[in-house]
Amino acid sequence: MALVLIGLALQGVAFETIRTLLRLAVSPLWFLCVYAVITAATPLIRRCGAGRLVLVAFALVGAADLVRGLVGDLEWVGSLRWLNVLTGWLVPYALGVFRAAGGLSRRRHAAGLLVCGAAGLAGLVLWCGYPASMVGVPGASLSNLNPPSLAAVCFGLAQCGLGLLLCGPLRRLTGQPTGPVPSLAGRASDAARERATAGQFCWAVVAVLNLSAMTVFLWHQTSMIATTVFWLGFGQRRPGLHTAPEDPFWVAFRLAWIPVFACVLALFWLAFKDVEKSARRHPEIRSMSPKSPPDVIR
Repeated sequence: MALVLIGLALQGVAFETIRTLLRLAVSPLWFLCVYAVITAATPLIRRCGAGRLVLVAFALVGAADLVRGLVGDLEWVGSLRWLNVLTGWLVPYALGVFRAAGGLSRRRHAAGLLVCGAAGLAGLVLWCGYPASMVGVPGASLSNLNPPSLAAVCFGLAQCGLGLLLCGPLRRLTGQPTGPVPSLAGRASDAARERATAGQFCWAVVAVLNLSAMTVFLWHQTSMIATTVFWLGFGQRRPGLHTAPEDPFWVAFRLAWIPVFACVLALFWLAFKDVEKSARRHPEIRSMSPKSPPDVIR
């Protein structure tokens, strides 16, 4: 990455452009710090009551954004909103801890999260001036992610609700048929006739991706930037890659670039997947059987 940035500087690329590319490349790293802090605080979250912490963290995010709306973008307000880095991400994490403890067990709970989160997001975007993009956009006056805003938290709640609603169908899709366990002789005679079902294939894809989830997360933006810079070197602006999203055709061109991004990301995965090799050596993973898929959907 450093060599690429040096090459861009030697080619006369503007400093602001190089700075933006660098920020996009390293931006996934800051989340690791937040993730480590919140994960380490899991026992405390359980003792304090995960359900109550969801409400408290949500209220703190809303209060920080309300102060910004009332007094404007003052320096101390900007500093105050950086507390949302912890409280904003604590909302979905504590919600997951609450779910793991047996909460949100009914479909109406999931539907409530989806409806309330989506309604809150729509209201904030339509009437409160929040940007529609849930990621930071260079040049925008407000970012929903840097630090997390109330709109981003509502979006996360809607995602959690949708995930919980899909949890049952996805479990059935990736699960195995119930019934008496066949004998060894019976399984041997049926082995030649058995073929992987669509559900087993989906489970295998998810399981493989989970083994390299951190690698994919850390390098997905770099793969996009590398593709963008590479094609920029040919001296032509490619639609959907170097052009602004000003018409519906841009979406079609952008979708066409996604397989290219995926191929570049696969190269990064091949180069850095060994960093997560220790996860593959975990005893729970070694003892994993295709007949009993793990709880990969939470």
